Amino acid sequence: MSKAQNIVKIGSTVYAKKENKLYKFVIVENNPDPILGKITKTSPVGEMLLGKKKNDIVKVKTESGVIEYTIDKVE
Repeated sequence: MSKAQNIVKIGSTVYAKKENKLYKFVIVENNPDPILGKITKTSPVGEMLLGKKKNDIVKVKTESGVIEYTIDKVE
């Protein structure tokens, strides 16, 4: 696998951990579907994931505070 495939971009499937729970996100250009884990590149989480790679820590500011994810896998 090349390094470019390890970087989160549009079309990537990202597995990220938050408090030992694994979440799956698919980064899409448009037509998000949160139930299927599809988030847009402009959503708070999508925006922070773009350009990141495995083991990076992503902090997302929300109304209720900061949520921290650790990227476990990028496909």
